[in-house]
Amino acid sequence: MSGFKNIFTSWKGKKSKPDLDILLLTSPPWGTHNPPTGLAYLSSYLQHNGIQATVFDGNIEFYRRIDPKWHKLWLPEYKNWWGTKQKFGFFLVEFPGHIDWLVEKILSFRAPILGFSVVDPKERMTIELVRRILLRDPSKKIIMGGPAISTKEQRQIFIKQLGGAIDYFVEGPGEEMLLEIMVQYKRDNWASRAAKQKDSPLVVSKPIADLDSIPYPSYQEFDFTLYDGGGFFVEWSRGCISSCAYCKGRHLLGPYRMKKADHIVSELLYLVKRYGFDHFVVCDNLLNGNIAELERLCDQLIDKGLEITWEGQGIPYRRMTQGLLRKMKQAGCTKMQWGLESGSDTLLMNVSKGKIFTITDVEEVLSNSHRAGIKNEIFIIVGLPGDNDREFLKTADFLRRNRSHIDLIKSINTLHLVHGTDLYDHAEDRFGLVLPEDSWYYRWSSSDGLNDYPQRLARARSLLKLAEELGLPVQEHNLYEGETIEGEH
Repeated sequence: MSGFKNIFTSWKGKKSKPDLDILLLTSPPWGTHNPPTGLAYLSSYLQHNGIQATVFDGNIEFYRRIDPKWHKLWLPEYKNWWGTKQKFGFFLVEFPGHIDWLVEKILSFRAPILGFSVVDPKERMTIELVRRILLRDPSKKIIMGGPAISTKEQRQIFIKQLGGAIDYFVEGPGEEMLLEIMVQYKRDNWASRAAKQKDSPLVVSKPIADLDSIPYPSYQEFDFTLYDGGGFFVEWSRGCISSCAYCKGRHLLGPYRMKKADHIVSELLYLVKRYGFDHFVVCDNLLNGNIAELERLCDQLIDKGLEITWEGQGIPYRRMTQGLLRKMKQAGCTKMQWGLESGSDTLLMNVSKGKIFTITDVEEVLSNSHRAGIKNEIFIIVGLPGDNDREFLKTADFLRRNRSHIDLIKSINTLHLVHGTDLYDHAEDRFGLVLPEDSWYYRWSSSDGLNDYPQRLARARSLLKLAEELGLPVQEHNLYEGETIEGEH
């Protein structure tokens, strides 16, 4: 399947707007290939429990309305244009009518409660939308969830600019907590929330343990012709088996839980029969955190003879045996993206990744996967704590040794610090990092002077050059962060 447009040329999502309890929505920027998977699952859970909910993808609507010359702004290297106060002013000048159109579209759903999913760097666009919405209709209730509100530091921008306009911040998985909030609203219009102060939204959380209790979405509220397609996103698991210092995946989603194989197969069968999809992208942090359940899933897919293909991310550890990889290939797996990050065991251990696998393990997994007929893609992060010229060369040597088993370098990115990770929380005391006031998340440096932003850029550029020499394609990088773009006003 090359794209959704070929399948959905005549089908459109439902246009009617029934009386809603809550509208779940997301603003730009985000991906343009699929509907927002997390919100679709969240909506289905609420609907299953008697709450009238639907989803509006403000990101794709905005993306399709603007001049295509600005679509480059959705690339990772232009993150600063959305995330910094000075550069975000560009959007207010260039797209005022489009932002107002989004506001009108959101208000047309007539939902009393708006639930915004906020992921870095869409904070400022979300704030702008909320501000304009409340100017039009001050009665709207606002709930925010997602990774960008998951720590006290990240919530400050919303509290400072919107204050008491936000009713709830929902940390972590939203299903059970949002259901509880909505049940209370329907019962007493939140009259019992006496504890809420004027300028202090309530911060709440409630994990969901049983992923099989979340019914899969129907996706009937989406117009698939708006999306680029290329593979339909599905969720098989949440959480992680690792605790990498630079990542907050486990903080957001908890320990690893995988749906039962028969639940996953049931959803795949629905999507195949209802929409004709034949290629799926597993959007989890990793799909191989429960090897026994993964093998059961492969067995069921093989037994049913389901003619589909699938891909996803995984950890390249020893449990990915040649036998398992061959079974995955037989079950339809065509590609795996491996979270390698570095060719140095020392750097992997510095961020706790080395507790899960070694470089020797990675090389064996790449070899076995290649022999099984599964394409290998890898991620590389330049500038992990402890990086220096000697450790950096180990990644270059790794690429040279394993060139024949690598099909694509998914990304070569310089390391960003993220609120809520061990690396940020203990930047100085444990990792010896120095954070400047301006653009600290990518301009940080090491106290020994061997790992600053100019050095990271130089090392990343040398890897890009090496990849070209080796004939290794690189899909994306973040080396132009903060630079101007053609057509800048």
